[in-house]
Amino acid sequence: MLFAFANSYVESSYLRNLPKERKQIKAVFAQAIADNLCELVILPDASLREIVDTFRKYTGRILLFHFGGHANTYTLHLETSYQKLDRLYMNSFAAFLAEQKGLSLVFLNACSTGPQHRELLAAGIPTVVATDNDISDPVAAAFATQFYHALSAGQNVDQAFKEATAIISSSSEYQTPRALYREEYSPNTTQTPWGIYHHAKVKERQPWNLPEVAGQPLYALKSGITTKYPNNPYLEGPSSAYARPEQAIFWGRDREIRKCYDYIVKEGVDLVLIYGPRGIGKTSFLKAGLLPYFEKDHSTTYYDDETISEYVPSQSFNSRVVLIDTPSTAARKKVLNNLSDENNKVGKRQFVIAIPTSQLADWWNEMEPGAFTFKRFYLSSFAPSAIREVISGGSENAITTRYGAIIEDDLITRLSITLSQDTTACNSLLLQYCLQQLWSAATRNSIESPQLSWDLYQRLVKEGLWERFLTDQLAALDTLYPSSGFTLNVLAEFLVMGEEKDYTCSQERILKRFPGRKPKVQRILNELLDRGLLCQPAKDSLEVIHELRLAHRILERPLYRLLHESQRPGQELQRILLHQLKPNNRQLLTVNQLKLWRSFKWT
Repeated sequence: MLFAFANSYVESSYLRNLPKERKQIKAVFAQAIADNLCELVILPDASLREIVDTFRKYTGRILLFHFGGHANTYTLHLETSYQKLDRLYMNSFAAFLAEQKGLSLVFLNACSTGPQHRELLAAGIPTVVATDNDISDPVAAAFATQFYHALSAGQNVDQAFKEATAIISSSSEYQTPRALYREEYSPNTTQTPWGIYHHAKVKERQPWNLPEVAGQPLYALKSGITTKYPNNPYLEGPSSAYARPEQAIFWGRDREIRKCYDYIVKEGVDLVLIYGPRGIGKTSFLKAGLLPYFEKDHSTTYYDDETISEYVPSQSFNSRVVLIDTPSTAARKKVLNNLSDENNKVGKRQFVIAIPTSQLADWWNEMEPGAFTFKRFYLSSFAPSAIREVISGGSENAITTRYGAIIEDDLITRLSITLSQDTTACNSLLLQYCLQQLWSAATRNSIESPQLSWDLYQRLVKEGLWERFLTDQLAALDTLYPSSGFTLNVLAEFLVMGEEKDYTCSQERILKRFPGRKPKVQRILNELLDRGLLCQPAKDSLEVIHELRLAHRILERPLYRLLHESQRPGQELQRILLHQLKPNNRQLLTVNQLKLWRSFKWT
């Protein structure tokens, strides 16, 4: 945030409250600065050259430009050497400001800058705060202080403007025009002289707030949350779900958490349905993401698939917020009946429910139109920006600040691209496994200062990182044929199909490939989904998705290698068949091959 102040001595009176305004603004942002929410650059005796040089130094980073001092309808009054006046003409300078990528607000806290806002908006500046007359020096400092106090506390720019206006308007000090305006120009009104103006392109958008822009949407909610960091920054086990104790290291979902929280608390929605493919992280999102923040200020109850049978919508049930993970059909009917029939009798109760995409249509069809307010929320795979947050440890870079690790930017950038470029994949389990392996390797090299780098990741890949992921997950599957290789054959059906590299395959096609064994194959498919080796294509839709795909394209080559190296009967017999079916092959099967064939009874 760039704050430029100029107190020109020529042609104008000295502004005694300008230094006070500067000090108060700096004090207001002290906590936000300490929390890495923003950085302030203050130019106390600003010249045009200093302002331009500062914009160039922080190219693309300056969110807000504030000017405090003298001005008129067309110009800002800056300083030169020997306290001489330098006029900055806004009709030309607006074009320079419009080229500053990321600049979202220009605040002209000076006399009669109203007409200048038209130049700024025409140039493309999103939001401008300006005055419509010559303002009083003390009230200018007070208004700016109140505005930035609200902005630093997490209010959006429109809310901050309304708060500052309301506080100034209600203060006994500013109930006369003389207190608000310069005496010689005082209009007969007590209306505050500031106005907020938005460019046409941003009027329909949600007004920005500082925590959101700074990548900390949970900033205002974190006060009161007990944060305890576990010994390991990355959750162990690729199929483990985050729970309440891992709240501090549940990174990458801050924006989604804030959105769902606001649906319940700010908008008062009765039911929020969180849906997405299996393995996307819905359980972790409920337990480690939403639950701690709801518990902080509201009576909250959480149910999972083991405890949902205990849910009884009765008058003795006092929780304001109810979180349910994958409820059964019976529980679904209880919830919908509670919302439709009993909500007004037992008091306001709100539900946040996580379901797989395949159940969304059932909920949708059973809802009674107009009986309650409802939002559906699609939980997608990690985007590159979210992967960066997970790797680095959230907005505060906890991997470095809390765990003392050295993490290379090259690793963050390349790994986020690698895991996000397969757009329909579910990358959360793969990311979790990869980071755990990286951390283990880095701490073996140095416990006090582990180093995570792209070179270390490449070394792990060469040593079989993703082959180990496949074999570990396959070994953990509870199937009828754990050592036969049949599960691996089923998984191999999801390798690249055809020249167009279609990674999806319908369940119907897979079941037809193994006639007579549909129940067993269906069971294997479910287990492959649960272990994160397969996934449903990530898709925001009410349609029931019957297609499956390999969890990520990154597993394709490791899977080929496993098939080639496997000595299990399923793969050995496949190799025998392929060899025997070659043209002009007159070689007979060996005795050992015949024994293998006979022992593999289900083939």
